[in-house]
Amino acid sequence: VPDSSDQCPTQAGQASAQGCPDADGDGVRDSLDNCPSVSNSSQTDTDGDGQGDACDSDDDNDGVPDSSDQCPTQAGQASAQGCPDADGDGVRDSLDNCPSVSNSSQTDTDGDGQGDACDSDDDNDGVPDSSDACPLQGPSAYGLLPNGCPAPPPTATNTPIPPTATNTPIPPTATPTP
Repeated sequence: VPDSSDQCPTQAGQASAQGCPDADGDGVRDSLDNCPSVSNSSQTDTDGDGQGDACDSDDDNDGVPDSSDQCPTQAGQASAQGCPDADGDGVRDSLDNCPSVSNSSQTDTDGDGQGDACDSDDDNDGVPDSSDACPLQGPSAYGLLPNGCPAPPPTATNTPIPPTATNTPIPPTATPTP
C-alpha cells in the first residue's frame, strides 16, 4: 500500500485494511475491529456492548448464553429459554396463546388458538363466559340451552311422542242402544 493511501504508514498491515494491521483478515483494521481475533467483516454487535457477535457469548445481553438461548438476537427471559416473554409465564411470546396474560398451562378448551386466560368464550359456543353457566362445555348433540349449557337428550317428559299404529288412541266403540 503506497504511503499516500496507507492509513497506518508506520505499521505493517494488509491492503484490505487500508494498510493497517488486521489479525483476523476480515478487512477491518484491528484498532476499529469489535472482534479482532475472529473474522467478522459485518461488525454486527446486536446488544451494542462493543463486542462483535462473532466473539460475544451473549449477543443480546440478556444473561442467557447464546449456546442455550433460543432467541440469541432478541433479549428475553431465562425462564423462556432466552426469548421475549411479556407476561412472564415462562412461555415465549411467539408460542404463547395468550402473550399478554400469564397462563403457563396454555389451556385452550375450545382449540381456537386463544388461551382460556384471555378468551372471552372458552368453549366457543357463542355465549360469553361472563354469562355462561357452563363456560367449559360447548353444545351437545342436542344443542345448547340459553344459559350456555349443553342441551340434554329428549325424554318422554319433555318431548311429545308422535302417534304411530301402536300408540294411537282408539276411540271408544259406540254401544248399541236398545
